[in-house]
Amino acid sequence: FDHRHLKLELDIPDIETAAFSATATLTTAAVGSPQSRLVLDARAPLSFTAVTVNGAPAAFSRTAGDDGLLKIVVEPAEPFAPGVEATVVLRYTAEKPYKDGSGLNWFKTRRGEDGQQSRQGAIVYSQGQSNFNSLW
Repeated sequence: FDHRHLKLELDIPDIETAAFSATATLTTAAVGSPQSRLVLDARAPLSFTAVTVNGAPAAFSRTAGDDGLLKIVVEPAEPFAPGVEATVVLRYTAEKPYKDGSGLNWFKTRRGEDGQQSRQGAIVYSQGQSNFNSLW
């Protein structure tokens, strides 16, 4: 597949609670031959609720890949045609994402100017390395 664009929308209803819902919109095209499925890295703690391809509902399942990582497998009603752009929309939620420096990180404390931890509200940030993006 030739992944051309990814738009990620996050909804964090309460910054103090490590949970969010998201919509990922992927513009992609099959390369070489028709493809009956699209496999994407999508590790825990992601929980998928709906997937569409070009606006139509698509079947999806979770499976462990050969690399041992959790994947989402998207199977549209019609195969992805080579060179033809397709829009895949994935809706999902996550609770308690990682806070060990990988993926989307959630911290409730910050260090004050004196170096001591102080509660000043939650902090959410991402590392952005490609091997961690499948965590959020």
